[in-house]
Order: sequence, then C-alpha cells, then structure tokens
Amino acid sequence: MFETTGIRPVRTAEEYEAALARISALMDAGYGTPEGLELDILADYVMQYESDREPMVRYPSDDAGVGVARDELAERFPRLFHIAAGGSWPMIERHGLLSRSGLLALFGVSGGERRALEARRRPEAATLRREGAELHDAPCDGTPPEERYKALDSKAFFWPTRERLERMLEFCGHEPRTILIVDTASLLGAHFDRVRLSPTDSGPAPFGPPKQSRDAFMPPGEYPFREHCAQSGPGGAVAEIAVEGGVPDIREHVLLVEERRRGAPPRAVWQR
Repeated sequence: MFETTGIRPVRTAEEYEAALARISALMDAGYGTPEGLELDILADYVMQYESDREPMVRYPSDDAGVGVARDELAERFPRLFHIAAGGSWPMIERHGLLSRSGLLALFGVSGGERRALEARRRPEAATLRREGAELHDAPCDGTPPEERYKALDSKAFFWPTRERLERMLEFCGHEPRTILIVDTASLLGAHFDRVRLSPTDSGPAPFGPPKQSRDAFMPPGEYPFREHCAQSGPGGAVAEIAVEGGVPDIREHVLLVEERRRGAPPRAVWQR
C-alpha cells in the first residue's frame, strides 16, 4: 500500500537534518515506488523549509510592506501544484488549463444548467464531467454573494506548497486525481499580469469552509506579503495562487503530470 500520511512537513532544524539523512538514503529509489514517492515529497518539504528561512533581502518591499516581486514569489514557491480529475490530462493538454467558466463555455453549457453550476451558492456538491474534466464545488457555510462565485469561476487555481497538495489528496480519498507539477518561474514569466494571490483558501475541507478576506486574490504588486509572512511565516503567506482567465498554454509550464490514487503507486503520464 502507498500511504503518504506518515511523511510530515519539515518544521524544525532537527526534522530538517533527519529529512536530509532520509533523502540521502532514498537517492536510488525508482519512480513509482513507495520510496520514490517519499523522496519526491521529502525533497519538496526540504526545499520549502530552506526557502522559508531565506531572508530574501534582495527583494525589498516598499515602506508599507506591500507587494511581492515576481522573482521572489518564484523562489519562495518554486513549484506549483494543480489537482484535476483523474484522466483529464489529454483534455488539459489539448485545451489548456481552463477556469470553471471556461470549461462551461467549452462544453456549451448554458441556460439553467449553467446557472446551477456558476455564480451561485451550491447547496450540495455539484459535478460536471465531460471529456474527462470534472467541475466540482463542495457545499460551504453561509451564502456568499454572487460576485464571489463569479470571481472564483473565472480563475485557474494552484497550491503553492507540497504540503497543501498532499493534504488535499488525503481529503480526496480513493478518487483518482491528475496532478500537474508546474514550474513557477515559467508560469509567472508568461502570465504575471493575470496572477492573483490569496492568504486564505477558496475551497472546502481540509482547509475549512471558504473564507472571505480583504486580501483575497489581489495582484502581487498590491498583496501585503510581508504582513502575511509575519503572521503565518513565508511558506504560509500565500494559500492559493490563481491565474485570471485560466492558463491556455499550461503545457509550456508543466514539469510533470502524474496520476495519483490512495493506496496505488503514482504513474507518470507526461514529463518535460
């Protein structure tokens, strides 16, 4: 059985040293083995730990502590992670990584069916499956305004850390998932003007119900990055990175696409 629940994020100097020693012992592990998956996860946790402790003094913010430079964002979060429905890579490769509104338009969903899936509260989980795509929203507490859903439906979302990816995969249970591992510098280089940052998660568990925040989905130049670093540490300063309008050229920025299912080995379906 392939289980990742025992692989913990690196928080302390002692855990860092232990992780380095374990990585050294796993260096010959093959992809698709339990040891290979452990190596990949630990390497990302170590990289995030090292990044969190880098002062990044070469990227000063203004006097108000507002804004984060493109290069600093890429160094803080060198990889981005996107979770899609299992088996959806062929469609993503063909059409790009679309927003939820983009998917509805692609599949010609309109009228009442579209209104049931877009720009309104979902009283229960709603799923759209076409060509291997999956549009899914879990129910949330309260009744957010229609504008909030429209704003969310216009974006493509990425987790900025491996920890968030693994937590979401645990939440997904045994459902098969396609994972896109993306080069942050490449993506930002092409789409920085449409990138938005949020300090809270827009989705449901395991991160809690969707939250509203005054800083949700702001352009990097306006985002109070230093404030959130002080509150949550550099690795927690950004909960989600979104691209307004989706990423039509996502194939140009992807490093690895793999299929993951709890209890089964990861399977690479595309690699740069």
